[in-house]
Amino acid sequence: MENMLQHSTCQSFGTDCKKMIAMIKEPHVWPSFATELERI
Repeated sequence: MENMLQHSTCQSFGTDCKKMIAMIKEPHVWPSFATELERI
């Protein structure tokens, strides 16, 4: 299994949409995410 994960080209992640919306609306509350938004 570990070997398969190393060679996989597919990646995915899950998130709570409410938290994602809050992070975008109020980036100052999420300082580590605010830097990522600045890059976009």
